[in-house]
Amino acid sequence: NPWAWPAFWLYSSSTMEAWPNEDCSRLTSEWDIMENGVSNGVGDRPASRWHVSVIHRNTTDGTPEGHCDQPDEMRTYSRALPDTNLSDWPAWAGRWRGNQLCSYLDDVQLQCMDGFDSTDQPMHLQFSMLYLKTCSPCGPLPPELKLEVDWVRVWQQP
Repeated sequence: NPWAWPAFWLYSSSTMEAWPNEDCSRLTSEWDIMENGVSNGVGDRPASRWHVSVIHRNTTDGTPEGHCDQPDEMRTYSRALPDTNLSDWPAWAGRWRGNQLCSYLDDVQLQCMDGFDSTDQPMHLQFSMLYLKTCSPCGPLPPELKLEVDWVRVWQQP
């Protein structure tokens, strides 16, 4: 659906474990391995055909000054994938080696970006499916959006 905003991402464990309190001993970090649809506000970048990956230095908490009075910094990569239907069963992957974070689709590397000083910390794996905040030509909101995940594999090299 053009209103879909599916995501596969990692988020700071320290922030999750401190909730609901604010722990400013370490800035937050977020790696959106796949956050498709987020750029579809005018209807030309649907989640089924447009890939987005983002690394955050200090994910925003919704306030102007940011989490712990530090604004969010981002590195973003996006691209159209017109010959691929991302609504099928693609295999998404993220590879994190040292300071380099790379996104893959069906075993093909899409991009790599350097992390931030806040990236090197334990992270929680998350999946989400949200409605976009706005999508002008997308028609009415569907009553339900569904994100299905067939399998997940996580490994760490010693």
